[in-house]
Amino acid sequence: RDLQDALAENLYREAVAGFALNKTVLRLPISSAVPENLPPALAETIPNLPAVRAGQTCAVVCSNFTCQPPITAPDELRKQLTTEK
Repeated sequence: RDLQDALAENLYREAVAGFALNKTVLRLPISSAVPENLPPALAETIPNLPAVRAGQTCAVVCSNFTCQPPITAPDELRKQLTTEK
């Protein structure tokens, strides 16, 4: 569990590293990734992702009503966020 907690912290740091007016970062324990805790646009998608259903720590980048596949490595998240700009 400690490795998952460290991964979650590192993914979160990458997610909030760069400022953008149109960026929102949600950090949820896997047990809280349920429809009632998510914005309506994500309520169906996020809880049904295979990584989330398996209890894996991951980041999901969504833009313009489209979500990319879950990311489990901080360096991959950094690259994804850089290309989204």
